[in-house]
Amino acid sequence: MSFSGTAIDTEEGDLTSSLGWVSSLDGVIGSGGSVTTTSLSVGSHSIMASVTDLGGAGATGAANVTIQCDFDHRAAGATSHCNRFESDA
Repeated sequence: MSFSGTAIDTEEGDLTSSLGWVSSLDGVIGSGGSVTTTSLSVGSHSIMASVTDLGGAGATGAANVTIQCDFDHRAAGATSHCNRFESDA
């Protein structure tokens, strides 16, 4: 699953590379303008992207996603293969 965003500050310009990405269930999942993860836990997540400028002002954006398992594709003895998701974004 991939997430992307941009962060533009009127004084400092493009802060996209400073974005931090966090899952409400799994914690930090990456940084920068785009992150890709294949390890989100099953369940409902709030995925938040946040940035803080040099003056300490911050901004956060969020999207909710739900990870579900597709048990029809599980390998014997393997952990669940979760590849379906729903999003409000």
